[in-house]
Amino acid sequence: GLKVAQTPPGGPVHIRMSLDLLGMKNVKQTIYPQSRFNVPLEMLPKPELIEQTARWLIEAESPMLCAGAEITRAGATDDLIALAELTGASVAQGYSVYSDFPFRHPLFAGFYGLGMPRGLAKTDLFVNLGGPMPDPTVFAAPPPKKARLVHARIEYQEIANTYPTDIAIAAGLKETLVALRDAVQGMATPARLADLAGPRLAAARDTQAKADARRKADAEANWNASPMSWERVSAELDEALEQDAIIVPELDYRSPFAWLNLDRGRRRLIGQTTGFALGWGIGAALGVKIALPDQQVVCMVGDGALLFGQVEALWTASRYDVPVLIVVMNNRSYDNERNRIQNNSPLMTNQETRALWKDMTCYLGKPLVDFAGLARSFGIDGQRTSTPAEFRKALKRGTAALREGRPYLIDAIIMQLDRRGVRTEQTWHPQISIAAGRTRKV
Repeated sequence: GLKVAQTPPGGPVHIRMSLDLLGMKNVKQTIYPQSRFNVPLEMLPKPELIEQTARWLIEAESPMLCAGAEITRAGATDDLIALAELTGASVAQGYSVYSDFPFRHPLFAGFYGLGMPRGLAKTDLFVNLGGPMPDPTVFAAPPPKKARLVHARIEYQEIANTYPTDIAIAAGLKETLVALRDAVQGMATPARLADLAGPRLAAARDTQAKADARRKADAEANWNASPMSWERVSAELDEALEQDAIIVPELDYRSPFAWLNLDRGRRRLIGQTTGFALGWGIGAALGVKIALPDQQVVCMVGDGALLFGQVEALWTASRYDVPVLIVVMNNRSYDNERNRIQNNSPLMTNQETRALWKDMTCYLGKPLVDFAGLARSFGIDGQRTSTPAEFRKALKRGTAALREGRPYLIDAIIMQLDRRGVRTEQTWHPQISIAAGRTRKV
């Protein structure tokens, strides 16, 4: 089982033992070191495929690299950064449980999933590295038809499954990125590469500076608001957390990632989601802490996700002293689910019928769940916070609890956002009472 889990591409393993084996007495067995089962795996890419891809990277007017989980698993983030900076290619974060490229890097183009990265429409070369291709079924636009498409993965059975591929590279991602960098440097002089990457990097830095200024200006209106803004909660976390903290985010929104420093060698994400599976965040955070007990672990989880069948994880955290900080991003609503329903509703597309649309399922404020009280019922200290000052104090208490070896939960009351990202307060819900329909009061 361990061999399957650790040999690339790896994956979850469930180990079962038969009852007769468990019941046997006086059993003797040799315990071998794990090194006896390791499989050194260095899959080198074909040189001719690397040469063609390198040539296209040099010739492309607007190349885009898309980073997947195999980048992090291969320890190849620095190699990806080096290739991007060498060519000036923009980098999108594809589907991954990690942050495979620094989100604050000037060449970061955004997330390719639940939307599309900046500059996708003009892309003429799309190089997908270590992850699945964008899936249009989860609101991701496909790469432009005009773009040449290169797909490199060690999990080669996934290449060319959904898109026609011009170059398919079945190889390790570190080996592929190193080979691409060397090939590009061998095909072009330093002066030509500087002329190629320099203007792109300068333009990217200018775009980033303007975007940062706009992001901060947009956040200013609700910076001190109550309920709190996503931006303020994220900024307070960035201020309070350890520099090597691991963040497990069971969130639909990507906005916190712009406020958390997730650069290489610092904090990192484990467990991003497409938003279509709920109820895993706290359990995943406990697993991360068990695997990495000497690093601070923080779970950012939506109130709806916490109610999606993971309350029992609090029992585990308490029983086994798993010191994880749980921050419930509580807007008393399934915001994104409501907004998706609106986007697909015929009533909402017509101005004359828009007022008829009603939220039948997504308001969670009746009853108002006391998540801090729920945590206390499991022996976990916690606090509800609705202002930045309260949240800052709760963070101090929470991080102190972690140092003492105990979990802590913060119920952070945050504002609802409509489908345009504007503050809203939608509390309507169907007034349904089974009790009111009884004919006998039993």
